[in-house]
Amino acid sequence: GAMYSTLLLTAWPAAVGLCAARIVSMYVGAKAGASCSDSPPAMASYGWLAFVTQAGVSLGLTEEIGAKFELFGKPLETA
Repeated sequence: GAMYSTLLLTAWPAAVGLCAARIVSMYVGAKAGASCSDSPPAMASYGWLAFVTQAGVSLGLTEEIGAKFELFGKPLETA
C-alpha cells in the first residue's frame, strides 16, 4: 500500500524535524567514532552517508509488513 498523503501533509513538520535530527546525529556520531578510532580522513568526512539510505529500506519494510501481517502491520505502516 501507499502512504496516505493526507497523513503525510499533516505530519510533514514533524517528519522534517525528525529527518534533520537523524541526519545531524548520524553525522556527529560518525565523526566522533572516526576520531576515536583514528580512521582515515575520508571515513571521518563521508562515513555517515552510508547510514542515510537506511530510511528508504525501513519504508519498504513497513509496506511488506503491512501486507503480510494486517493485524499489526497496517497501523505500523502509517505510524
